[in-house]
Amino acid sequence: MRIFAIAAALGLSLALGASAHADTVMATPVYLIAATGTTCAVTNVGKKPVTVTIQVIKYSEAGDVLQHSTQQVEPNGSTGQGASTPDPTYVYCRVSGKFSRSSLRVAGLVGATSTTIPGY
Repeated sequence: MRIFAIAAALGLSLALGASAHADTVMATPVYLIAATGTTCAVTNVGKKPVTVTIQVIKYSEAGDVLQHSTQQVEPNGSTGQGASTPDPTYVYCRVSGKFSRSSLRVAGLVGATSTTIPGY
């Protein structure tokens, strides 16, 4: 019984430790792009550099990643990942990494007019 209690405590501490290091994920709502394409934009409003993975994802059962990249964003800096499709397509932007939600702003930019879809 004592071995079971020790194993359970160890398992709980490992599970809690793993969740403390999980990636933060931010995304935009789903939006429509046409031949003009889209850019998933990320701005770092924090005080430390952050490394993010940016994905432009097709909204479908398969959830195909149209484009992706991993980039470092300096404080007060911005970066992005673009994608285009030959036909109108519903997409969303997904940004993940080890950062605080309060330190980043995420948006989807649509076409030449730069209609902005804010992320959360």
